[in-house]
Amino acid sequence: MAYRRLPAAPNLENLKNQAKSLLAAYRNGEAQAVADFAEFHPRAVSSAAHLTDAQLVLARSYQQSSWQSLASTAQVRRALQDVRWPHIKLRAHSKASARLQA
Repeated sequence: MAYRRLPAAPNLENLKNQAKSLLAAYRNGEAQAVADFAEFHPRAVSSAAHLTDAQLVLARSYQQSSWQSLASTAQVRRALQDVRWPHIKLRAHSKASARLQA
């Protein structure tokens, strides 16, 4: 499997749901999930895998060393994306220009 890429503003709830879905798929023996576990988990995992196993596999597929690292990275990226000062200033400038031209 290829590495996954985080979006510019990742959603932590979405990542949690991805881990839960991955765990369910692994427990059901779905080929892609089994391959993901084989590639990204450091040890063999039984079909009774836990959510923490799926979180680790998901984190490593996003090139993070742990679930905590993935969650922190997601939160920081989301916070940085939410800071939109340049956009706010640009919109205010555009509105002021439009009023002056009217």
